[in-house]
Amino acid sequence: MGEQIGPANPTSYSVTGKTLAEVIDNIGVEAADTKFAASHPKFALDKDGKVVNASVVVKITMKMPTWNPPSTVGPKTKAEWQRAMKVLRQHEDAHVKSIQTRWKGLSAKLNGLSPEDAEDLFQKTVTQCQADQDAMDPFTVNVDLSIEDDEQEEMEEKKKGK
Repeated sequence: MGEQIGPANPTSYSVTGKTLAEVIDNIGVEAADTKFAASHPKFALDKDGKVVNASVVVKITMKMPTWNPPSTVGPKTKAEWQRAMKVLRQHEDAHVKSIQTRWKGLSAKLNGLSPEDAEDLFQKTVTQCQADQDAMDPFTVNVDLSIEDDEQEEMEEKKKGK
């Protein structure tokens, strides 16, 4: 039967702020999050009481921030936000790949085991997968707020020059 692992189910949440600096402050410590939820394996038993036709379902969710900048935010600042979100998305995609790698082939490994050994292997995989995820964090995306400061100064200079 095999595994059904993901794909990631992306969701988003809105962050607010008049400036990029406010947005970063409002996001707090954890900007994005990728989680997995594995259902206990389903299987049948052969005449010897061993697992056959094992299947595992692993759902993956990913939560990313979105920001709708006000018109006072300049293009360079918007570009810095987009760059930072691209870096963050690459990190979250690495979480997804790690989850998929950890669970791939598990159903085949369960086949032939006793139900107790299959449960033990399943629980060990849950623990290992969570350890993999924890080892990837914390992760920090450096956002260059000087871009926004410089851009605001340029916009003020243009206003004065008119």
